[in-house]
Amino acid sequence: MASPQPGATWPDALPLERELPAELVTVPPADSPELSAARTNVLTLGEEEIALARARDEAGAAIARIEGEMAAALMKDKEIEVEIGTTTQVIDYLAATEQAEAARQAITLLEEQKAHRVRAGGQVTQRYRTLEASIKVTEEELKARAEEITAVDTQLTTERGEEPVLFGKDTWRQRVSELEAELEGRKAAYGQRQNQLNQLRIELSAAGVDVQTEQAQNGLVDRQLADTRERLVLLLTSIKEMGATLGSSRPARPVPLTEAHAAMAMLQQGRAELVQRLDRLKAEVRRQKDEGLRILARLKQIGVERQHMEAMLQSTQVAATQGREAALKQLAAQRRAAVER
Repeated sequence: MASPQPGATWPDALPLERELPAELVTVPPADSPELSAARTNVLTLGEEEIALARARDEAGAAIARIEGEMAAALMKDKEIEVEIGTTTQVIDYLAATEQAEAARQAITLLEEQKAHRVRAGGQVTQRYRTLEASIKVTEEELKARAEEITAVDTQLTTERGEEPVLFGKDTWRQRVSELEAELEGRKAAYGQRQNQLNQLRIELSAAGVDVQTEQAQNGLVDRQLADTRERLVLLLTSIKEMGATLGSSRPARPVPLTEAHAAMAMLQQGRAELVQRLDRLKAEVRRQKDEGLRILARLKQIGVERQHMEAMLQSTQVAATQGREAALKQLAAQRRAAVER
């Protein structure tokens, strides 16, 4: 470059300032607000990512713990299910045992009832036969009385036809009067015996109904007794089979059926509570998994935001560096221009 040559008007002294202007010596800062904001965002995302990773690990540990509890609860549920099945068989066994005992007692009562019915039937039958014999005797007696009445009536008719003409009329009248009185007495006795015969026939009819009733009752008791004995045989066979099925679970002593039902109710209540606990654990697992998915989604979002922020930081750094270089170039140009002036 050619050295400047002073002209005709070159001053004796150059107009130099003691210090350069501030805008010529001040360099733009290397850390701009955008760069600071980008660095802060990257740090914040890093801290959030660490917290989310910790939360993800805690959720995974919680899921593993809950799944372990669920496995134990399911095993317990299977055990209770087996106990309920065994208890159901025990209840059936005890119910059959009580029914068999009730059948034995019923057979005893039916046998006593049958004996009573046999005695009552014998008495009714005996009364029926007695009435039959009484009727037969009465009928024969009435037949004989009828013959006697006929004979007396014939004798009275004959006597009336032999009335004396002159002598013996008083004696005749007395004999006729005696025959008439005897005939009336025999007719009255015949009527009484006829009434008794009618009463005997009524009693015989009633006794016949009693005999039929007792026979029907005896038949009913016999059928009930046969059915109960057959049922007892079936119950004993079923009890034997159920006892073999239960094996060592068969009660060693008589247990009230109410106690077995109470034990069953406790098992069912325990299983219901266990099912509710399983439902709560399943809901908690779903919640933890949903939380894990949310954390994973946020981590992916943080990754995207981190990339965005790092790109922004890099762009900001480039911009700041380029700005500093441009400022230095501008400062050098301004210095040259000032020196040239």
